[in-house]
Amino acid sequence: MQPPPAATGRRRRLGRALAEMHFQLRTQGGTPARKALAVFVGTLVGCTPLLGLHLLLCAVAARLARLNPVRTYLAAHINNPLTAPFLIYGEWAVGHRLLEGAWPALSLAEFQAAGWSGIGGSLVLGSLTVGLVLGGTLGLSAYVISARSRRSPLRTRLVEAASRRYVPAGSFTWELVRARLRLDPVRLRLLEAGLLPPHGLLVEVGCGRGVLLALVAAARELHREGHWSDELPPPPGELRLAGVERRERRASAARIALGEEALIEVADPASWSPPACDGLVLLDLLQTLPAPEQERLLAQAARALRPNGVLVIREADAAAGLRFLLHRLLRALRPPRRGDRRSAGSERGAGGWRALLEGAGLSVRSEPARGWLAPAGVLLVGRRAC
Repeated sequence: MQPPPAATGRRRRLGRALAEMHFQLRTQGGTPARKALAVFVGTLVGCTPLLGLHLLLCAVAARLARLNPVRTYLAAHINNPLTAPFLIYGEWAVGHRLLEGAWPALSLAEFQAAGWSGIGGSLVLGSLTVGLVLGGTLGLSAYVISARSRRSPLRTRLVEAASRRYVPAGSFTWELVRARLRLDPVRLRLLEAGLLPPHGLLVEVGCGRGVLLALVAAARELHREGHWSDELPPPPGELRLAGVERRERRASAARIALGEEALIEVADPASWSPPACDGLVLLDLLQTLPAPEQERLLAQAARALRPNGVLVIREADAAAGLRFLLHRLLRALRPPRRGDRRSAGSERGAGGWRALLEGAGLSVRSEPARGWLAPAGVLLVGRRAC
């Protein structure tokens, strides 16, 4: 029996509220300095012998200093069942060295001679000393790593703005989209290099959750608000957006993120015919199809392009040696996709992909498009003559 619409609506509102709370907890205190301070405070708390109170201490400290409570408490897990014996002994030894001027011997007689007051005093002093040293070291490391990742403030803001759209679709979807944009820069590359058409219709085939389309929509918002760099081409403000995805669940996430800003269609790209358009994007789609279907889809895509239209594909370069072997390993570790119908001959080198596009009547240029998720990626841009 289907649940009543009111109950379904309440569950959706509750799910979105929880996702919003997750988003706030994960993104609070996101500057490099506050990230470093959260790691420092959490590590210092974790090094104290107040086992059982670390969560409360981290929550209070994060509240007072306006730090991310999740990051602070995670840093406190430097003290865990695996490290606790070594950490506590090391803290006691450091405290003993500071108070007594000598390192203690690990023996029962040494403990008996020190007594509970001596052990407690050494442990308190040692925990503060070790906590300050470890917290400072880890906090500085967190600052350096975070500052390096924010070398491009616009790119960071763009990733956050695009992924923020997916919070109503659930915490998992938001985390997934955010990680994909951070680990795989190919979509950002399309925007930053001005590879998308400035106007007309852009269709992403196999759009998944619509990450590229959401990135374009977020870039438009930032540009309208004045948060854009003069060194980059402006985002395509007059470009209509559309996507095709075979999986209803992912298409639903794309609709939630984009609303009326894009038309998302559920269809199998292998049997779908593209409309007349000014831009077509296929990212890591062709490798899921047998060779004949690859050729058919690319031929139809090339015919659908209007004059000066652009066809962009990113696929794995089968001639990339060890990088392609790593690509195969990563694909083998992923759960199989519904509709993935790879067969012998579906993998091609960069020259093979280029020949397909040139055979369809397009002028082609290519460049590496690698990332953590695509170690052998190659980006090919085919353009129809005016």
